[in-house]
Amino acid sequence: MPRKILVVGATGKQGRAIIQAFLTPGETKLEHEYHVYALTRHVGRLNWADDPRLTALTGDLDDAESIVQIFKNAQADSHSPESTAGFWGVVVILAYPGLSTNADGEERQGKMLADLALEYGVQSFIYSSGSRAGPKYEHLLTLSGQAKAAIENHCKDLGPKGLSWTIIRPGFFMENFNDLSGSILAAILKAGLSKNTTFGLIGSKDVGKAVVAIFENHEKFCHKELAIMGQISTISEVTADHLAATGQHLSLTPTLLGWALLKLNAGLQDMIQSMERSHRARSQGEYPSFQKELEAGSSLSHLQTYSEWLTQDGWQESNAWGWNQVSFAKLFTGRS
Repeated sequence: MPRKILVVGATGKQGRAIIQAFLTPGETKLEHEYHVYALTRHVGRLNWADDPRLTALTGDLDDAESIVQIFKNAQADSHSPESTAGFWGVVVILAYPGLSTNADGEERQGKMLADLALEYGVQSFIYSSGSRAGPKYEHLLTLSGQAKAAIENHCKDLGPKGLSWTIIRPGFFMENFNDLSGSILAAILKAGLSKNTTFGLIGSKDVGKAVVAIFENHEKFCHKELAIMGQISTISEVTADHLAATGQHLSLTPTLLGWALLKLNAGLQDMIQSMERSHRARSQGEYPSFQKELEAGSSLSHLQTYSEWLTQDGWQESNAWGWNQVSFAKLFTGRS
């Protein structure tokens, strides 16, 4: 009997990568058989819709009853002798609400899904959070960062009650440097970050592989926190890697424009401050568990460096715009 896996946020970059890792594992031989249930509000955006190992589910995370019904339906259809739970595993990726945007809905959705996983006997619950500076600076978190921390803490509180949780914290997505937005983003990071400030990077495809590896070895990673990062670099090192791999500059946007955008936009200022805190916490020993979390993440599978990602999966030059729900107009008006 295949293990039923619910992917919440199936059409985002992480969700698509997780589904791809299940359906096209490449040289990786999976020890277990899986059937993926992809939860999304936009079924038309779902890849592999015709694959018999994938079932598309429509649902609205702001409508709790509709999500409860999805769990009930999965349980009713379950004939597994191992468990009465319909979904064996659940992985949750919640939409980023945007810079300077209230994240109460994100927190409410994450806690609801953890509660349902416990209630319906899910064997492995993976929450994809975000990298941050560790417990010392948790009181400084705001908006989406604060919501993510609250969801993590809620999962941990449910652990003694029976929730088998795993928290992953992906780094800064390499795909963010694609498109026109990537050029402007690089200019913002150059303008805002100190010269020696480092940040973690990860490709979304590697997040997908990591999630599958956790489900394959769920007992090993139960009640564990994992940092998923292929490399940790300064923005200057990232731009040098890009030039070496592609022969093109990552950003032709003037750093002065990045500086101006930072002055206009409080959300960008918060992002830079958060990245600076994370670097300081890692480099000065203020986040003592980070190295253990990084090693645990690296043990899942090979995680590409930025150079490897550029060569194998690839930078895409485009005039399109697409970074974290942030519109071009809002960046320039400070309304992100």
